[in-house]
Amino acid sequence: MNKLKILTLALASLLVTSVAIAGGAMGITGTIANVDASGYEKLKTTSAKTTHSTSDTVVVPSIFIEKDINEDLGIAIGLDFVPGSKEVGSGANNGDDDFESSGTNKVTANFKNHLTLYLVKDLVGGAYVKVGYHDVTLSTDDVLATGSSYGDTSLNGYTVGLGVERDLADDTFVKIEAAYSDYDSATFKSTGSDAVTTVELEDLDVSQLRISIGRRF
Repeated sequence: MNKLKILTLALASLLVTSVAIAGGAMGITGTIANVDASGYEKLKTTSAKTTHSTSDTVVVPSIFIEKDINEDLGIAIGLDFVPGSKEVGSGANNGDDDFESSGTNKVTANFKNHLTLYLVKDLVGGAYVKVGYHDVTLSTDDVLATGSSYGDTSLNGYTVGLGVERDLADDTFVKIEAAYSDYDSATFKSTGSDAVTTVELEDLDVSQLRISIGRRF
């Protein structure tokens, strides 16, 4: 587990405890996300590369908690969590590296247990700006002609957003936000066979429209 992941989990635990003791806000978010991903698969012997790119729109639910850390400056810290798994890209390669590896190789990449730690700064008229740090497990579903498989890896990313918040009745509120996220690249090497192939996720960007409903307590 890398140091950034440890720090993220520690801050998340501290935030949950702080909100429970001193009060804060929590709620649910529905996100319409446009995912753009690109990468390549490199065969074992020939080093031939097959490039793939995909663009897809998905709906992602999440839960969030927030806590004011400086009310005078209008700064809050928050945590957003997407439970379960969500597909972010896939590709297939029909290349023949040798007799044992001939056939279709298909790899699907999924986000699993997506966690975002973020800061919010209030502007004017209910508007706000947000910056955050993502930590997520990138898991793979494999259909490889060699019978081998790819493992999972931890992936990090950063997000910026601009939104507006409006109060409703009984300490509830609604937020509408436009956000953009950029994730690090990742490399996977197949295991379980001598026919090793490499999958490189080179670029992963997500544009989002987020609608949240929460309650202060």
